Amino acid sequence: MKLQYLHPFLFAIAPVVFLWERNFAEAPTREAVPAMAVSFIFGALVFACVGLLYRNSKKAALLTSALLFLSLFFDQLFFNSFTIRFMKHAWALSIVLIIAVLIGILLWRTKKDLIIPNKVLAAISGMFVLLSLVQLGTHFYKNMRTVDALKQNKISIINTENKEERGIPPDIYYIIFDEYAAPSTIKDVMGYEEAEEINVWLEDRGFFIPKESRSNYQTTKFSIPSSLNMRYLTDEEVKDKNALTRLTLDHSLKDALKAYGYNYINLGAKWVNYYNPFADENITYSHDYLSPFQTALWQLTVFSKAGAALDKTLNIQTSPVLDERLMHWYNVQFKFDELAKISEREDGPNFVFAHFLLPHVPDAFDAEGNYVSRFKSAKLDSVKKYIDQVAFTNSKIKELTEALIEKSETEPVIVMQGDHGWRVFADPMMMERFQLEPEQGKALRYNIFNAYYLPNKGNESLPLSMTPVNSFRTVLNYYFDQNLEFLEDIFYGVDSPDGPPRVYF
Repeated sequence: MKLQYLHPFLFAIAPVVFLWERNFAEAPTREAVPAMAVSFIFGALVFACVGLLYRNSKKAALLTSALLFLSLFFDQLFFNSFTIRFMKHAWALSIVLIIAVLIGILLWRTKKDLIIPNKVLAAISGMFVLLSLVQLGTHFYKNMRTVDALKQNKISIINTENKEERGIPPDIYYIIFDEYAAPSTIKDVMGYEEAEEINVWLEDRGFFIPKESRSNYQTTKFSIPSSLNMRYLTDEEVKDKNALTRLTLDHSLKDALKAYGYNYINLGAKWVNYYNPFADENITYSHDYLSPFQTALWQLTVFSKAGAALDKTLNIQTSPVLDERLMHWYNVQFKFDELAKISEREDGPNFVFAHFLLPHVPDAFDAEGNYVSRFKSAKLDSVKKYIDQVAFTNSKIKELTEALIEKSETEPVIVMQGDHGWRVFADPMMMERFQLEPEQGKALRYNIFNAYYLPNKGNESLPLSMTPVNSFRTVLNYYFDQNLEFLEDIFYGVDSPDGPPRVYF
């Protein structure tokens, strides 16, 4: 094939390369390379079909590139920072259709030799892909340096001599409910009177609920790596996305428990911990064929927005494989079921890390756990949707804890936490609605759900108030005779979504 006809294939893989380069820290190679292969094949199929229609390689190449550009870069074209406030899906889809038809007609009618437009597109697409690949190369190099630097900050387990004398160690469950605010906050600020019933229910079954529970960070990308490594993040780490991802996956808590013979089981969310290469076992929903990176790539396309438009305006649902909202609904239920089954295993001991995007968006559950489509969700108040997620989450927490405690041969250690509070409290409209001062709104984002089940009088070792950075320092000290010092409670905030955290109070 002549070089001037390569641009359809370059436009096909360009979104993958671009998204991978922009999100290198969150997009592992095992997710990006298959996506690139599928995009390349898709581009080849479109080129072949258009070629059969036009019987002219020059025209076919130009129309194919136009179609691929409009469909694969749809989100960047029509829902960027300049247009997102007024653009609607129906309008954007109509514009794409009109442009595609006009280009097709013009190419069909033209008698001109189109070699120059093909060469120009080949040069532009080639330069775009090449620059992104060069950037990827620098990311790979920086990542290798990051891995070496992080090894110096790991907390090492000193005392493992007595591990053979400790009897049957308990399974340990660390369960994150993303954006689960403190039940007292949900009740007092949002008006959900039943919010604190979950704390009472858990305390009746032996859980310890620290008073005034707060997270150390306001966002997931800082909170989870901090709690899993049982320390605060350094100034260098919070600025390095590669470091944050590595700390989330290759963490000190995992190393400590594996030193005592634990199997590490990961049930991640649609996030960087979706699949953890450092875990002994990853439990994922078998029908969830798209990884987080591939899902993000799909969401940029015209096909995803077309499905969302059908769901939101006409209540027509697409396949769960292609609808991340519906897939989330299935995935969450699958993870709860699989998590409960681990207590029945004869192998072990097991350290289980589970991360649920609950009561976090996409608000796919009502209070009873039924699916809420985009069509229905668009008509609901955001506070109502959040409270429904909380109600459903609480019902699943009750089912799960009963299964874990009753079916475990040795009483398990269970730590359940929100990684941060409800982020909407920092929104000016919500602060006005709830009559909050700006500082109050920011402070509420730290208030979290926090519950501990530490058998054999482990609860007695807990202070009345404890933040996530010290959660597993307590567990390791009590159950494994470690001597890790408690860290001072510090609360970090961010001034912008991509900014580094600073001490807030």
